[in-house]
Amino acid sequence: MGMYNYLDVELDCPRCGAWCAAEVEFGFGLLDLRRYAVGDLVDWGVRGLRRPRVRPPGGDHAGEGYAECRCCRKDYFVLVRVEADRIVSVEVDPARPGHLP
Repeated sequence: MGMYNYLDVELDCPRCGAWCAAEVEFGFGLLDLRRYAVGDLVDWGVRGLRRPRVRPPGGDHAGEGYAECRCCRKDYFVLVRVEADRIVSVEVDPARPGHLP
C-alpha cells in the first residue's frame, strides 16, 4: 500500500482545458498524508518508501505528481519542483499521458 502527500493547486487541465482545482498526489518527503500548497516547506522526514530516501542536496528536487481533474474527472501527471526545501512550482507534464481514456 503506497502512501502519499497531497498538494492543492489550480491548473489548466491538459485533458479538457479547464482551469480547475486539483489534488496532486506525490511520493517524496515525509509520507504522512500531509497537505501542502505552493510555497510550503517540505518536511523530508524518514517515514515511507519514497524517492529520494533522504533530503536531497540543498533541498532541491523535481518529482512526479499525479492528479485527476475535478471538472472532467480525467487524470494527468505533473512535475513538482522544490528549491531550498520549498515547493516553488507545479506544471503539467505533457510527455506523460494519464491512465484513464
